[in-house]
Parts: sequence; structure tokens; C-alpha cells
Amino acid sequence: MMCEGDFLKYRGYLGDVSYINRLRMLQGRLVGINERVYYAAEDLDSLHAEFCRAVDEYLAKCEAEGRKPETPFSGYLEVETSPEIHRRLYELAHRRCTSTSSLVKNILAEYLDSHAHDAD
Repeated sequence: MMCEGDFLKYRGYLGDVSYINRLRMLQGRLVGINERVYYAAEDLDSLHAEFCRAVDEYLAKCEAEGRKPETPFSGYLEVETSPEIHRRLYELAHRRCTSTSSLVKNILAEYLDSHAHDAD
């Protein structure tokens, strides 16, 4: 799992970057979609070009096959928690006359907004 650093970005897609020491190559894959789309190169500029090419080829392949490309980060997020936290979320949502899903969405948005500088 990649925990630090930036992602490559192109046409709404994100790609990760890793280094294969024994091959002295950079590689990556599109993240946020189920289909496996990979790219590799020997330097960062070439890797970015390969990433963009991989995205373009993925979109062209989907179009040629008559299927809709996967949308990165669709908005559906499955979260596992303890029964106690689940109960507390439900009770708080009920007191606020909202759904548990809306409450969690608001909590996450507030957390991310308050930690926006962490991404820099």
C-alpha cells in the first residue's frame, strides 16, 4: 500500500508509482477502479507518458467494447466498524433527523476539511 507521496493524475484517473529495484524500473497502476491497468518506464517523465497512454488505451478499449469505463471513486464506500460505533452513529443520526449515511458523509467531509493541509 502506498502511504506517502503524490499520485499521477490524468483525465480524472489516478495512478500510483513504485520502484522495482532488481529491474531498475518504475511501475504503476490505475487506482480507484477494479480493472487492472498497469504501466512501466525507466524514468519519471516516461512513466507519466506511459500512465497517460494507459488511461487513453483503457478508455478506447471500453469504447470499442461498447461498455462504460469504470469511474474512479464512485462515491460508494463500505466501512467496517464496531457494533458500538455503529449504534452511536445511528443514534446521533436519529437525533439529527438524518440518515446514518449522511451523517458519516458529513463527518468525513469535516475531518478532511480540517486536515486539508496534511495533503500538501
